[in-house]
Amino acid sequence: METTNGIIIVERIDEKLKSKGENRTHIARALGIKPQTIAAWYARGTVPAADTAIYIARYLNVSVEWLILGEESQAPQLTPWQKELLEACAPFDQRDKEDLLQTARAKSDRYTSSSETKMA
Repeated sequence: METTNGIIIVERIDEKLKSKGENRTHIARALGIKPQTIAAWYARGTVPAADTAIYIARYLNVSVEWLILGEESQAPQLTPWQKELLEACAPFDQRDKEDLLQTARAKSDRYTSSSETKMA
């Protein structure tokens, strides 16, 4: 895996700021840091602290992974139906979530067992 340094990260920051019609002063002000701090990351090739990287990513509306590595996660995306299911369960308390998960696993086991029996 390629080593990421501050120069590359600042170039990504600049790229996103330009697309928003902003500059380093805007993000520095929003983060409560000096614009010179961003310039120092570039000049020294150092990377921002982890918490600062998170705030930068949020400000730029990108993932921390993209900010640091230049690529997005390869994790599978949820389907609209899966998102709807998760959103519907969000207000449940922990006990209800555990009960629902147990029920879903039991049903899944029954479907898996019946599929295996039909194949045999």
